[in-house]
This record gives sequence, C-alpha cells and structure tokens, in this order.
Amino acid sequence: MITEISFTYVIKDGAVSQNERLLLEDISDKDITFHEFNKIKLPVSMNPADYGTIRGETLMGDLTRYFIRKGNKVYEMDVSQDKTINKVSIVGASDLNWVDTKLADDLFKRELGKTTIYFLNGEQVLIKRLIPAAPFTRLKQKQKSKK
Repeated sequence: MITEISFTYVIKDGAVSQNERLLLEDISDKDITFHEFNKIKLPVSMNPADYGTIRGETLMGDLTRYFIRKGNKVYEMDVSQDKTINKVSIVGASDLNWVDTKLADDLFKRELGKTTIYFLNGEQVLIKRLIPAAPFTRLKQKQKSKK
C-alpha cells in the first residue's frame, strides 16, 4: 500500500550552466538504440527504415503505410503526411501497437499502452505511467457517546 509520495527539487538563482544540462548532452554518434517492452526490443526511431527492410509502401489519403520485416517480426507503420505521427503495430499474435509523436527535431514521445516514453536524441529521458488506484474514501468520524 502506498501511503506517501515525495517529490524533491532544488531552487537556484541564476542560469543553468552547460555542466548541469546533462539531458542535452550530444549523443548523435550512437547507432540506433532500442528499448524493451514486454521482452520485445523496439527501435527508438520514427524512421521506417530503422525498423528493418521495407517490403511495401502504400499511399492512403493523408498517410503512407509501410510494411517492414525484421527477422520474424512484421511491422505495419502508418506515417502522417507531415511525418509527425507514426502509428505502429506488430502484425501477428502479439497484437502490440503504439503511437510515436514528433515533438521537436530530436525529441519524440511513444505512447505504448498506459505508458508514455519521451526520447531525446535516441535516449530515454522520461517515462510516465498510468497506474490504477482505488479512489480515496472519507474516514468515518467517531460519534460521541451520550450518557
């Protein structure tokens, strides 16, 4: 049972120095990275070619659908015309799907189930999870006894 949640932060005067901005460190020389979800390695990229070999491409109104094969996985990726939203699914029994949304040139978020993961330059920088919990209930007050 969770009885308390604590948040810790620091308030400082002045501008943030470069040494304190570790999340913005240049990591552009890295290969394509992956993150794991339910024991499945998923590419940290919005580029269809980074998922594997593109086996087919179909224009469907305001989006392009890609069929991609990598090993025993087949991905179906719907890319919006402006390339800011990808709807990706793994075809087959896993029935896994997610939405990638480009927020800036080097930043995107991945909404996967009840989890939202933010990636900056291929690095995971934030994870948000929706965790179900029972609603709070009001405690009953003791009634004063009458004599």
